[in-house]
Amino acid sequence: PANFTVNITNVESPITENETADVTVNVSNEGEATDTQTISLDSVASAPFSASDSTDVQLAGGDNQTETLEVETEYGEAGTGDFEVSTGNGSEDTDSLTVDPTSFFNVSIDNTNSPVIQGEDLIVNVTVDNEGSAQATQDVTLSNTDGTVVDTRAVSLSGTSSSGSVNSSVQLKFDTAGILNGQTNNVS
Repeated sequence: PANFTVNITNVESPITENETADVTVNVSNEGEATDTQTISLDSVASAPFSASDSTDVQLAGGDNQTETLEVETEYGEAGTGDFEVSTGNGSEDTDSLTVDPTSFFNVSIDNTNSPVIQGEDLIVNVTVDNEGSAQATQDVTLSNTDGTVVDTRAVSLSGTSSSGSVNSSVQLKFDTAGILNGQTNNVS
């Protein structure tokens, strides 16, 4: 009968949240018969990331080959955790992966006081979310249609937690003194 074994030979570690790590494995058929088995990668329950990948490998008796599996991570999954690679007949190998925290700010416009008349400030209320695990400070800017920045606010946010992303409400202003009445301008 076939007897597949698996050994992890390389782990791309550390990576940063929302990146994918390649895991290189050597699969051998130490039996005599040709067979196809599924080689599976799964994170263990205590890992900060949730990983699952698999590939089917066909090997003649005595043959081996190298395969690459992937651990995909998301924002909020920083930390070090173990994963296991296994064959269809129960051979397993375990290794660990370190996922470094990062910050990722996402900005959405909540509302504005548009329309305004010339000389009034256009007020733009936005919500800024940090979807990464790392605390960071980033500039949030308001620009007019030609790309000119008309307002900037520095926003500091801690990283995500198990309860989700961290956010802050920010108010930006656009002085319309140089805009003609009836003229339309988009902001972003």
